[in-house]
Amino acid sequence: MKEHQTNKYDQIVDYYQNMIVSRELLPKQKLSSIRDSAKSFSVSITTAQKAYQILIESNICYAKYGNGTFVSQGARDIIVNNMLDNFELSLDNLRGIGLSESEIINIISKI
Repeated sequence: MKEHQTNKYDQIVDYYQNMIVSRELLPKQKLSSIRDSAKSFSVSITTAQKAYQILIESNICYAKYGNGTFVSQGARDIIVNNMLDNFELSLDNLRGIGLSESEIINIISKI
């Protein structure tokens, strides 16, 4: 079975979101520079810039011109709420294909 492939910029976004959710990065803490992230993830600077732009547009991070990119206050809540929204959508999809609540609970308990 083929694993789900994600874009390189999504991998960077996921990395920073995981760091924020796990509290390894806290509000007002600085992310690595775009150049350093590009190097760490073996991607172009353009790809790293796109990842940072997604984080900024999602209000997870903010940029200070000339100083870098920082974790926004409330970033963790934003990420967790997005995860819960996606989970609820997945539950709705499972119900939509006819699975019962007990079947869904059984599936979730195996995860």
